[in-house]
Amino acid sequence: MAAIRDFEPYAAFKRIDRNGSGYIGTKELCQFERENGFREVSPEDFIFMVNYFDLDGDGMLNYHDFLQVLLPCDNPFLRSAATQRPNQELYPNEFLPMRVERAMS
Repeated sequence: MAAIRDFEPYAAFKRIDRNGSGYIGTKELCQFERENGFREVSPEDFIFMVNYFDLDGDGMLNYHDFLQVLLPCDNPFLRSAATQRPNQELYPNEFLPMRVERAMS
C-alpha cells in the first residue's frame, strides 16, 4: 500500500469511516469490501483482524490501529514516506482512486 503514490493513509481511513466517528468497526470494513465487489464477506470475517490490531480493546480500529494494518512494519522509510504525504480531502460519499481501493480490498 505505502508504495502506491496515490495512497494517503488518512484519506484511506476516512474512506472506510463513512460516518466520521473516528473509528472503524467490522460493519464498516464489510461495507468497504462489498463496495469493492467482495459480496461474500461478513462482519464476522473481520472480527479476528480488528481484535488483533485493536490496541485499546474497544472492538474498533482508531487511526493509529489502522496504520498498523496497512503500513509496512519492516520498512520504516516507506512507512514514513506514506504518513508524510499531504492529506487528501475526501468527502463522505467519495471513493479513492481505483488502484488504491483495489489494493486495500
